[in-house]
Amino acid sequence: MKYGRVFLIIAGLLLPSILGASGISQAIYEGIDSPLGGLSYVAPPQEVWLNQYIAQADYGYPLPQSGPFNVIPLTDIRDSTAYLMIGLKGKKEHFAALPPMNLSFVIDTSVYMENDKLEWVKEAFRAYIDLVRERDIISVVTFGSQIELLVPPTLIQNQADRDQFMALIEGLEPEGAADVYQGMLVGYAEVEANYQGDYLNRVILLTGGRDNSGCPKPEFLKANSFYNNQGIDISTIALGMDSDSNLMADIAAAGGGAFRFIRDFETMEQAFSGDLDRLVVPAVWQLSLELSLSPGVRLREVWGYRYAVMDGLLRFPLGTLHNGDTKTLVVTANLENTTPLNALGAFSVIYTDIQGRTWRTGPFPLTVSHAAVQNQRALTDLRIREVDGIITLGKSLMNVGNRVVSVSQALAGSSRRNVLYQEGSNSSGSTEQTRIAVELENCLEIVRTTRDYLADINNNSDITYSEELQLLENYEYVLNQIYGDYLAYY
Repeated sequence: MKYGRVFLIIAGLLLPSILGASGISQAIYEGIDSPLGGLSYVAPPQEVWLNQYIAQADYGYPLPQSGPFNVIPLTDIRDSTAYLMIGLKGKKEHFAALPPMNLSFVIDTSVYMENDKLEWVKEAFRAYIDLVRERDIISVVTFGSQIELLVPPTLIQNQADRDQFMALIEGLEPEGAADVYQGMLVGYAEVEANYQGDYLNRVILLTGGRDNSGCPKPEFLKANSFYNNQGIDISTIALGMDSDSNLMADIAAAGGGAFRFIRDFETMEQAFSGDLDRLVVPAVWQLSLELSLSPGVRLREVWGYRYAVMDGLLRFPLGTLHNGDTKTLVVTANLENTTPLNALGAFSVIYTDIQGRTWRTGPFPLTVSHAAVQNQRALTDLRIREVDGIITLGKSLMNVGNRVVSVSQALAGSSRRNVLYQEGSNSSGSTEQTRIAVELENCLEIVRTTRDYLADINNNSDITYSEELQLLENYEYVLNQIYGDYLAYY
């Protein structure tokens, strides 16, 4: 239903291309010296980006008719569970009307950018360079075999300038390691050297891999916070499955910018052309949301953003909301039998506008619709039903991933590992074998139950889960093969 939804799962995207009907058994027996080697194809729990997906996905929120952003509160109930979903949508202005920009693009040119990733960047710059205005200041820093200021801060005044810029970009080739930290610092320095108070001053950092500098994450975030306080923000792009998306997301959060995960050329090109303002142009700063729950409404789970509890309120720091961008948080809560459904809670929004003035709006009540009250056994709001399906999928895959990690750790720490592999009749090994078989059965049951739940939503609404269902079918196939071969092996 929504583009890029399987951004939720990173390692899971590998399954359709790596595993074939005739290749799974070979992968198992040539894996990690046991029939459990095939479990390496299951996404680890840390690679299921449920919070990031919920926070950034496009749920089709309407643009604001006036003001810097729109707030879309949604509620629903199922049995004794309340769903509270609050979305925000930033204003959208034409690129030509945006403030002047002082941008430094910091581009990964290491070996991580092989397999066409660097070609995607070149194509994206071809789309971007036609949008650049005469007042915009651009620089390009590359990091690969060395840190290089490829394009010093410059103004693009005519077609000859555009051609010269693109000639330098076209000459890039992937080689060497990725010193993300030093590349980032050079980008900051170029923006700082040309800082202008009435400009948007920002670094755009793109990497297709991992930082090889050895710099600890706190040092990154310290630099990001420092420059953010100086009025220079940073937005980040994680390109492809090999990128360190967690680091990129944290850099953007600390540096006052936006984070994007990009997995294909079309999305990359769009990010540098029609959606560049979603990386660069703030609609509001220092956005936060306060949520109070009514008596009898007890918090269960929060998805999308971190929160703190202060004075009985849930406080969500949401950072910067960019031009045309989306932010979403989802709260589930348990309802007591006496809870009045017309008053689940209330929320307020606090933000600083681009003129530096701080505003507080609300409190706005959160009430349940008549349709939800009449049909409490099923979710009636389509957006909430969609996000509930995604939460179910993400939690299930994390559950499966955790079980796989548990089994792998148990085997690695067992002093009788060789006995277990070679003497299946051993009593100690037999106990361990039984536990492993039960865990594999549990994994299969989790996958099948989740598949059935998404299929039911898919078949009884306008929500389409084609990629998600395919992913679950791949999981079921892999786990079935591993389970069957494991039993046969012992």
